[in-house]
Amino acid sequence: GYCGLPKGYTDSSKNKQNPGPCNNCNEGTQTNWLRVTQQGVGASGNKKGAEIPWIEIAPCSDEDMQKKKEAEMAAKRAEIEANVKKAIQERERQVAEKAL
Repeated sequence: GYCGLPKGYTDSSKNKQNPGPCNNCNEGTQTNWLRVTQQGVGASGNKKGAEIPWIEIAPCSDEDMQKKKEAEMAAKRAEIEANVKKAIQERERQVAEKAL
């Protein structure tokens, strides 16, 4: 299973009977609201415990995902280029030592 905010969630969404499609798999019929609580006595003195707000990072837009991929690729490319440069310098140093 998956626990998370439904796709297209807004504060007014929590008043609906069915939460809507799953943000993970897009399933719409087998979704339920759940309440996260902390064990113990709640603020109102009830034995159920205090409700804890659900916090979730919002999914990235396609544009943001593309920017993230490009940044990861640029960082990887820079790392590879630095490793190649270092290897070439090491090789040149070894060749220079052998020539002496």
